[in-house]
Amino acid sequence: RRPPRSTLFPYTTLFRSRRIATGQVTGLGGSFDFLSQIGITTQADGMLALDEAKLDQALTTDLTNVIELFTSANGIVTQLDSNLSVLLDSSQQGPLEAELDSLTKSIDDLNETVLRMDERLELFEKKIRQEFINLEIILGKLDAQRNAFQQALQNLDGFFNRQR
Repeated sequence: RRPPRSTLFPYTTLFRSRRIATGQVTGLGGSFDFLSQIGITTQADGMLALDEAKLDQALTTDLTNVIELFTSANGIVTQLDSNLSVLLDSSQQGPLEAELDSLTKSIDDLNETVLRMDERLELFEKKIRQEFINLEIILGKLDAQRNAFQQALQNLDGFFNRQR
């Protein structure tokens, strides 16, 4: 079943990713359970900061534990991969896929609307052109009638002028 379309899905994913980056990794055998313990912290703006000296110390103290902190079954990379795969993997029909489907459908609907409007515009143009042609024909007939009336009036005027 597809999740509902939501404009909040990027924020939810970001929130989960921050929680993973700041949370405890359980099941490790060493003394490092948090990224902050090896010098990786989250700043106020959400960006990660690295304390190189603290990381060097952690790598020197317990390299295996640092590697496990990232790569174990509960590690940071594994959790981030799982969190982001729901968003990015189209086979899982995650929120991004639903959003893409929704946007694609909207684009398709708009394209169909444009095609229907183009067809209506073509019909309207044909109708207006035919009406213009009809008006030209009527104007031609009226012009012919006007010329006939002018000729008849001139003939009447000439007839009355001859009789005087």
